[in-house]
Amino acid sequence: MQFGFVEGGLQKTRISIRSWFPSFYVIIFIKNMQWNILATVFVKGIKMERQSLSESNYELWHLIGKVNHLLILARQRELNQYHIPVRQAYILRVIHELGSKATLYELAKKVERTSDVISRQAVKMENDGLIQRIKDSPKSKILRLELTKKGLEIIKVSGQSKSANTIFSTISGEQRQQLESILNQLLVKLVKLKKRGDRENL
Repeated sequence: MQFGFVEGGLQKTRISIRSWFPSFYVIIFIKNMQWNILATVFVKGIKMERQSLSESNYELWHLIGKVNHLLILARQRELNQYHIPVRQAYILRVIHELGSKATLYELAKKVERTSDVISRQAVKMENDGLIQRIKDSPKSKILRLELTKKGLEIIKVSGQSKSANTIFSTISGEQRQQLESILNQLLVKLVKLKKRGDRENL
């Protein structure tokens, strides 16, 4: 940090200081009988603060997507020994949680997919021996989904994730709570935007 002094005159001096706060200028005027000093202190922000807001949001969006992608890959490596994709393991767990209420409609609503997509997924999972599609009556249009013995075994053996334990052990309990809070805030906003979009498309 250096100040220049000019007797009877005025000199500007810029001092760069790294800070986590937005960039700003602090102007310091010091007057003396013999001289005046004008010192300009420029405080630089972090890299994100040098970017536009849209660029910052894009990088954050990309980061969240990258983390999600790598988490799924880590989970898939664990599930490969059971020959089941991450998506199917998730659907099996949802069917198990829904119990007797597990219909194509309820499952599609729970996993936020269209009924057509879930119907095709259910056919494949039935062919793989993981679930059964059952009609309450011959004339019923409602198909209930039940887990087979194989499906229940998959849920049991895939219930624990060593990779998830290892990954999330890098953050403290407090950081985990903060992360969950932030993600839930984003989720609430996304759900609102989705509902608004659905209404506009009616």
